[in-house]
Amino acid sequence: MTRPAALRRSSVLVALAAVTVAGAPVVADLPTVQAVVSFAGRPVSAPGVQVVSSLPSLGMQVVRGDAPALARLAQAPGVRGLAPDAAVRVTSGDDDGRDGATGVLPSTGLGGSAGLAGAGAGARVAVIDTGVSDTAGLDRASGRLVDAVDTSTGALRTGGRYDDGYGHGTFMANVVAGGAVPGTDGAALGVAPGATVLVVRVAGADGTTSLARVLLARRFHNDAVRDTL
Repeated sequence: MTRPAALRRSSVLVALAAVTVAGAPVVADLPTVQAVVSFAGRPVSAPGVQVVSSLPSLGMQVVRGDAPALARLAQAPGVRGLAPDAAVRVTSGDDDGRDGATGVLPSTGLGGSAGLAGAGAGARVAVIDTGVSDTAGLDRASGRLVDAVDTSTGALRTGGRYDDGYGHGTFMANVVAGGAVPGTDGAALGVAPGATVLVVRVAGADGTTSLARVLLARRFHNDAVRDTL
């Protein structure tokens, strides 16, 4: 259940205040923290807060400042929420083998055209993950795997090749649009083997990313979609 904005803001203030101890002397050089702020209407500001990047289509900014400065920003009129830009990691479970030696195709049980040749033709799906490497079921030579953007280092990059050093993104891309491979008797790996996958890499080879990196990629995707309408 989503907590009210006021409650979320109060929680952030408590978290920021936790970096100081009651009764402790004031330290001149407080650690700088990166955070993501969501606002309604015009962008917000506060003394001591630096804007790292703006995400206008999302109504957000990535900012840096010490705990007191970010606490002041959280109280500014128009602020809907503020969250630390903490590092997170993509996770996956181990195969327990219960699906048998042949595995289970993602389209199994979905019905309709799921998994059929050409399903999803004309659709473009952005896989926002750890990148995507070529496989037998989905590769760049087919034209159905297109590199779009990389924010895995914290900066936005386009025009490169965004392979997967971790594995999660490649797996997900093939669940979405993987074609037939040896051993599947002509059946496609993915639910929509006619779709095109846009590679949006937000995590590095260790699977680590952050809220700001994901949002930066999402902003690029939103702007790209808007420009094609």
